[in-house]
This record gives sequence, C-alpha cells and structure tokens, in this order.
Amino acid sequence: MVMDIVFRRLGAADARELSLVYRSPRLSGDEQWSGLWNLTAANGSALTAAAATEQLSARTLEVRALAVRPGQPAPDRLVRELADLCRARGVERLVAAVADGDAVLRRAGFAPSDAAWLAREI
Repeated sequence: MVMDIVFRRLGAADARELSLVYRSPRLSGDEQWSGLWNLTAANGSALTAAAATEQLSARTLEVRALAVRPGQPAPDRLVRELADLCRARGVERLVAAVADGDAVLRRAGFAPSDAAWLAREI
C-alpha cells in the first residue's frame, strides 16, 4: 500500500495521542513539534509520528522527543524528514542528548559526539 505522507508543524497537544520512543532530559515544553500525517488513512488523515525540536544555532537543531502511533515502526522516516527540513534551512547537524530510548536515534544514523550528545550530520 502506498501512503501519501505530509510533514508539517503541529501543536504539542496533537502529539499526545502518540507514544514517546525517545525523550530528552532537556524536554521543556517550549519546543516546536512537527509531524508526519498519513493522508490516505481511513479518516482522511492520521498523525503517524512526531518530533519535538529546538534550534540551538543557525547550524544545529536539537531533537528533544520522538513519538509514534502505537503499532507503527520506528520513526526513521520522521528523522529523514527532519534532515530534509534542516538542509532546506541551512542547518548542518541534528543533535540529541544521550538518554533512555536513544537507541531509536542510533538506528536512524545518530552517533556519539561526546559523553552527553549524539549527532547526525546532514
């Protein structure tokens, strides 16, 4: 089955229906949430995955949370969409704090950059 997916901003309240698979200890509630929407879902559209991010500098975007709909695969597509967004904005790397659940980030191409951070070059 082919899915029509769109990546767009959303409010933190929209992401509450999803399950967190990564939560940074730096998650504060002030982050920008973005999500992947399946436009071919039975109800017309369905949020399938979301990410909370914070711009640290002109060249660095921090991932502070990743969430998926229960039963959905790991958010690899979401990380690819974030990377595409970063490229379009001139951001050169995604970073995330080392935390429980960071294995999902490692599978999506993040690697240790020091003891406290994971990074993924764009």
